[in-house]
Amino acid sequence: MSGSSASGPSAEAAHELILLGTKKTPTKGMSLSQWHASLSHLHLAAAGLSGDLQLLRYVPNLQVLYVYDNQLSSLAGLEALKRLTHVYANNNQLEQLGFVAPPSLEQLYVSSNQLSLVHGLQHAQSLSHLDLSGQRPGAAGVSSGHEADQQGTPRSSVRFERESLWGVAPSLRVLNMSANSIEDEDLASIVVLQQLTSLDLSSNSLMSTNVLSQLLFRLPRLQSLQLKGNPLTGKHKWREALIIAGESLEEIDGKTIAPHERAFLLRLAAKRSGALKPTPRQDAGGGRQGSGGRVNSGDV
Repeated sequence: MSGSSASGPSAEAAHELILLGTKKTPTKGMSLSQWHASLSHLHLAAAGLSGDLQLLRYVPNLQVLYVYDNQLSSLAGLEALKRLTHVYANNNQLEQLGFVAPPSLEQLYVSSNQLSLVHGLQHAQSLSHLDLSGQRPGAAGVSSGHEADQQGTPRSSVRFERESLWGVAPSLRVLNMSANSIEDEDLASIVVLQQLTSLDLSSNSLMSTNVLSQLLFRLPRLQSLQLKGNPLTGKHKWREALIIAGESLEEIDGKTIAPHERAFLLRLAAKRSGALKPTPRQDAGGGRQGSGGRVNSGDV
């Protein structure tokens, strides 16, 4: 079933679609438009949907929408739903979101699609959860702006449009970007997301503990970090380095960071740092500090 037709949305087609998504029925004396307006949830998962969602304009008070496991190419039509809070659109064929999210949107799940650029979130000032994991642009992605690796395989690293990134920065707390071929240089933009408490970067191509540490220094509220399946997790002392960098971190890959573990690592880091700092020395005359009081580059 297609979400919209070339001639535009029709009330009859919309009603047919709505009937698929709810077990509710109109009460006696209620018009179709009144019944449509009474609906807050629609369950349209695995309903054979393709195209977009323009027909859902007829459900003006919709809050929660399940459209995962379809063949949707766009979420166009959802911009009209001013009370929409949750969208579950995992496992479709979305190459773009296709709508400007309303300020009411709180959670958006679009994993396992074909996204390369996230846009349309510039007004999503309430968005707290965003799942962008497992994007799969396919062979056509190279010609539509995807980079390719040396073997010619398209990189699926997801990027944010600047306006959308800044739009969600004040509210976004949970971000899943796992399995997206993300490399070290792709992390820079995430620093804008200062409210993040949970970040999933597992199954990517992250190599540098130093680069990730610099990011963690700048995410003051981050508590949970997922990194399984990245090359950097095979490096010596990678976890210890990240614990030191992420002062608010409570767990990495599901393993809790114990207070005594962090305290020990911080003391050790401070000791090593202190050992590298030069300290003033008095001259042989004792008490008087003249030219002999300078610290030479070789002093410890």
